[in-house]
Amino acid sequence: MSPVTTRHAAQRLLWAGVRKLPGGEDTLRALVAQVNDRDGTNADSKETDGYSSTKRLTDVQLAALAEDVRRRVGLPPASKLPRGPRGGKPRRPTPIADPETTTFIASDGERVYVEYLFRLLGWEDNSERAKFVERQTRGIGLRTHRACIAVTVPLERMLRERGFIVTEKDHVKTWARP
Repeated sequence: MSPVTTRHAAQRLLWAGVRKLPGGEDTLRALVAQVNDRDGTNADSKETDGYSSTKRLTDVQLAALAEDVRRRVGLPPASKLPRGPRGGKPRRPTPIADPETTTFIASDGERVYVEYLFRLLGWEDNSERAKFVERQTRGIGLRTHRACIAVTVPLERMLRERGFIVTEKDHVKTWARP
């Protein structure tokens, strides 16, 4: 099986190689005709322009042809890494652990920061704080990193709406009124 897995990836690889092939598109058309002759596919369209078109090839045939062209022109093999949001390299490597099943415990610093934000907002009533944390974390409290983020983000938004400005130095955020 070829490392090229999708039709789109095979076409992208093909056209990257066509630019470097001697003869360019004419050589590609000849290669497609060879695939059709060898496999006996598309015999009904022989002697027409569509016979040497990549549109009529199956996904497997297209992937094999793309690999052949890649080898002929010396392109590097297709990457096994997922592509990034704009087609380039991914921003972060794929994590080994599944993020949905992995739980990161909140640090003491995260909990202290949440308390700091509550004090800046003037939420002195512990029952109101508890209700807010309960609502934002769906009942788990400030035990996990994800839960602390779920509480921190709306609190920071409230501070910005009230005119506070954040400064960050050595990974420590400080909030102040202008």
